[in-house]
Amino acid sequence: MNNENTQVNTEKTASSATVSRRAAIQRGLRKGGMVAAPVLMTTLGRSAMAGGGVQGAKTPSGFCSINASRPSSLTCTGLTPTTWCNKQAVQWPNGCAPSDQFSKYFGSSSLNGKTMKQVLAGAGIAGSTDMQVGGYCAAAYLNCAAGLTPVIQKTDTVKMWNGHYSGNGYKPVPNATWRGSTICYYLSNQTMG
Repeated sequence: MNNENTQVNTEKTASSATVSRRAAIQRGLRKGGMVAAPVLMTTLGRSAMAGGGVQGAKTPSGFCSINASRPSSLTCTGLTPTTWCNKQAVQWPNGCAPSDQFSKYFGSSSLNGKTMKQVLAGAGIAGSTDMQVGGYCAAAYLNCAAGLTPVIQKTDTVKMWNGHYSGNGYKPVPNATWRGSTICYYLSNQTMG
């Protein structure tokens, strides 16, 4: 009996120590976050791409979130620029064709006169930022049209391209600006399998 009382008292002491630590962290957060800094550092230390790619994909704003390391339940099966480039026209989504002008979907830009297939093929050309970003945006647009990626819409891909081409960058959230390499990184790692 005495042994049981000691065990119960030990469990209560351990439990109240945990509660006290939690309460101190919560007070610290309310007072300005100084106590929680190590906890936040641990959270931020995890890979922002945990679960990324095909499973656990993030929306652009979700990708900017402090919780980017928490995998989502979304799954993307989007195709890469090279895969779309190698597909026959009959395999493309309705209303889209390899011979369509890039400007049909993305407006007037430095890629005027280029077909979707030419831009998709240019995604792998080093040193041509417009072709790289254009190729990834074109593939993402086709992925959206084919229903292969639930994390973005066709309009998002157009905004990404226009933000890149204008030089102002794409703003997924008010305090974040993505330039060409970040746009390509996001599209390739979050929307293409």
